[in-house]
Amino acid sequence: HVDEDAFIERWLGAEDDQELRGILLRDERLLHLSLKENSKSAYFIGKKVFELGMPEGSLIAVIHRQDDVLIPKGKTELREGDYLTIIAAPKEIESLRREYFEGE
Repeated sequence: HVDEDAFIERWLGAEDDQELRGILLRDERLLHLSLKENSKSAYFIGKKVFELGMPEGSLIAVIHRQDDVLIPKGKTELREGDYLTIIAAPKEIESLRREYFEGE
């Protein structure tokens, strides 16, 4: 990933360790998304997983919340500061990245 044109910009713009890991582990079938107010990802804050209208076949696999790792269920409410790991087909990941990921 370090050979990608936008790598340095994303690396220098990362706000925390989780975001740095996400940049290094970026994969065409994974999206690591940090939920922040006043950002594209704010759409997720305060919603339950089942309310999101995620693309078919996509899955929020893990939520990192402060020092906890949560396996979400449909009724799990998302909070500001949550760091999501989303799994989906490359087409859906790219769509989610364009819609909700800052700087992409």
